[in-house]
Amino acid sequence: MRNQIKRIFYISLIWVAAFINAVPAGNDILSNIKIKWRPTKLVVSTEYDTTNVSKFMGKAISVMEFGDIRLGLANKQNIGTSPYSPFPITTAEDVPHWCSARFSQILATKGLSVVKNNAAIQIEGEVKKFFVTEQGGYTAEIEIMCTVKDSIGTTLWRDLARGKSEDKGKSLDKKLYFRTLSNAMVLAVKDFLINVKLERPEMQE
Repeated sequence: MRNQIKRIFYISLIWVAAFINAVPAGNDILSNIKIKWRPTKLVVSTEYDTTNVSKFMGKAISVMEFGDIRLGLANKQNIGTSPYSPFPITTAEDVPHWCSARFSQILATKGLSVVKNNAAIQIEGEVKKFFVTEQGGYTAEIEIMCTVKDSIGTTLWRDLARGKSEDKGKSLDKKLYFRTLSNAMVLAVKDFLINVKLERPEMQE
């Protein structure tokens, strides 16, 4: 019996050593990370069509706290997967809050008037996707269901804003998770600005 226990113990050590060697040097299991804002697609230089940004010029905008409609995740803190980690990549962030704060920040960086109260335009959002797939590279995808309302609550427009960013680098690199998610957020706001309409639905016909 004692020999059997020893054999199981040594086999377990071998498996642990094999796993450690399989993970590239310097990488960590990424758990409960705080997502830092690290876009390399600079908001001020990203090619936003001037016509699309000007839709909001002269209008006070309020970005409400986003909701969360992500499906298929047992844990809403899961934000990524890597073949080098037996565990999901998780965050300590409030993901919808992170998205709404960054959305507001990007609009302000584009020179638009973002306010908390008495806005002519109100933007609501629900996070549908916020995930990084690591497989030979990094692919971050963000999808936000956006609803735009006027000052009296009439819905002017509702649709998905999508952003997708890819990058390459060593596996399980926190900085690459930050970078790809940040860039995907910049592109999701760009997608929103390109497609949003500010006329009442009956006026769009």
